[in-house]
Amino acid sequence: MKLIMEGWRGFLTETQMSVFHGNSKKFSKFDPRKTNEFGFHFGLDPKQAAHRINNNGFLYEVMVVYRHPVEMPDFGRWTLRDIASELGTPEEEIKKLEILAAERAKESGGSMRVEQNVLTGALLKDAGYDAIHYVNRGEGGGQALIIWDPSQIIIKEIKKL
Repeated sequence: MKLIMEGWRGFLTETQMSVFHGNSKKFSKFDPRKTNEFGFHFGLDPKQAAHRINNNGFLYEVMVVYRHPVEMPDFGRWTLRDIASELGTPEEEIKKLEILAAERAKESGGSMRVEQNVLTGALLKDAGYDAIHYVNRGEGGGQALIIWDPSQIIIKEIKKL
C-alpha cells in the first residue's frame, strides 16, 4: 500500500512547464554528451534565454517534466564538486568521483568534464532529484532550471534570433 501511495504522490506532484533555452547551434535533441555544461539550463522567460546568447542564435521553447527538484544557489560553472558538496557528499566520495571521471575520460578518449557531468547526474538521481531550481545570477537574472535527462525535455519550437 505504501508503494502505491508513493506512486500516486509522485504522479500528482509532476510538474510540466514551458521553459526556454538559448543556443548558438541548431539541433533536434538535447544530448548531454555534446555539452561541457552540467545539464541543460532553461529560463522561465524567453528574454533570459535570448540574453544568454546575445540575441544571436536559436531560441528553444521546450516542455520539461519533472517531479523532485532541488533548490541550489547559482554556482556559475556547475561542477561535480560544487553540486556534490551542496548535497552533503563527503570529501572522500567527491575525490573518488573525480578520479573515476578522469579514468573514464582516459579510457574513452573523451572529455573529463563530460564524464563528471554524467556522474553528477547519477549522484543527483541517486539522491532522488530530477531537476535543479536556482536563481540565475547571470544571463539577465530570474528563475532558472537545470534538467540533465533528455527524456524529460520535449522541443516545442525553435526560433532563429
